[in-house]
Formats: sequence, structure tokens, C-alpha cells
Amino acid sequence: NDLGNFKERTVQALALASNYFGRGAFRRELNESKPINMNIFETTLYLMVLLINNNIHPEKEYMQKAFYEVIVGDEFLDCIGNSRDYTFKVHTRFDLVKKVYEELSHD
Repeated sequence: NDLGNFKERTVQALALASNYFGRGAFRRELNESKPINMNIFETTLYLMVLLINNNIHPEKEYMQKAFYEVIVGDEFLDCIGNSRDYTFKVHTRFDLVKKVYEELSHD
């Protein structure tokens, strides 16, 4: 059951990311000409699952702006650069995205 739920939630999160970000999803600067970035992929899906789990539906332009500001920020970029698998950097990436979720859920 858990695996089936995980698969379903993942597919929903992928579809939601595509709806919000189109072909720019999972890419630096949400730019479709850039390759998919695994760190942005992980954090994008995390944000989408938070939204789905809590039935939050932010306006598309607001979502794009809020998420874009995080993924182009120096702190996030530092966390996807060198030593990106260092525990502190992983937690920081996800904390930054959780702040986006909190901002989106309070509006």
C-alpha cells in the first residue's frame, strides 16, 4: 500500500510541477534550455508534495516567482554547487523550499 501511495503521489507531484513550470521544471532558472538538475528536481517534488498533501493551490505566476527567487538565490546555489551532498546543504535546500511552501500556504 505504501509503495502504491508513494507512486501515486510522485506522479501527482510530477504533473503539478509540469503544470506550474512547464518545460522549465527541474532546471536552473526554470529555463527549459538548461539540463535537468537533480537537486532542483528533488526540491521541486518536495514542494509539490507539500502542496498536494495540504490541498494548497497557489496562483501560477505567484508560485513561479516565489520558487524562482529561491532557486536563483545565492544560498540555494551554494547548496547545489560543490559538496552538494553534504548533510547541511541538503537540509538547507529543503528548508529553503519549505519556506516557499509556508509563504504560499499563508496567502
